[in-house]
Amino acid sequence: MVARSIVRLHGVAAAASGASAAELARFARLSHEWHDERGAFRALHSMNELRVPWIVDETTKGVAPSADASRAPRVLDVGCGGGILSLALARRRLRIRGVDACPEAVAVARETAAGGNIPPSVRARLQFDMVAEAQMGEGEERGVYDAVVASEVVEHVPSVEAFVRGLVAAAKPGAPIFLTTINRTPLSKVAAIWLAEEVLRVVPSGMHDWRQFVKPEELGIELEKNGCQVHQVLGMDYNPVLDRWKWSECTQINYALMARKIL
Repeated sequence: MVARSIVRLHGVAAAASGASAAELARFARLSHEWHDERGAFRALHSMNELRVPWIVDETTKGVAPSADASRAPRVLDVGCGGGILSLALARRRLRIRGVDACPEAVAVARETAAGGNIPPSVRARLQFDMVAEAQMGEGEERGVYDAVVASEVVEHVPSVEAFVRGLVAAAKPGAPIFLTTINRTPLSKVAAIWLAEEVLRVVPSGMHDWRQFVKPEELGIELEKNGCQVHQVLGMDYNPVLDRWKWSECTQINYALMARKIL
């Protein structure tokens, strides 16, 4: 079912609702474009070609296939926006709970999931919730997810430490935690800010603040502090002309990181 409730998640609240009022207002203004594959979020649509197989393969590794949908891995998509990634993962037979602080984005995700072009079997694996408070206590959501995803989110949160702590708290021991984001390097300042936002206009102007970009080693330190071990750091190259992504050895701009909770 497509849920319509306000949830209280231990720790994850800061991750999903910690964005500033200005950030939330920006995403609210763009909410009508979430599922326009040629609009403001087109790079996220094409990024699914990389991130969806990666997330599915690592999440289902060692999991015996089952015809029972209720036994499919349960995944938390933090900062789900309009559901671009959540919908794609649900189509790959994962059970998805998407959470976001922007009510307009969550409304779009719910409306899209309820649409006639979404098969009932996929719809049944989707749940979208708005996180309404910046600080939340212990709850039933602690340590229950088979995987936790935060794709293109960490560069928008005010506290990376609280963000990572929340992601890890939601994961089961042994569960993978997936992040994709932008590295804080001189090259990313040129490519991800000036070129992407001001020249090619593939991202709305002002979408990113270079000072909030996070280096992979910084994410790794925070994950290790919270009982995780980093297994993968992969570069991601984007061709804005072709709107295509590919894996790369270069992590100077976009990168993907996967860690597993070991405690």
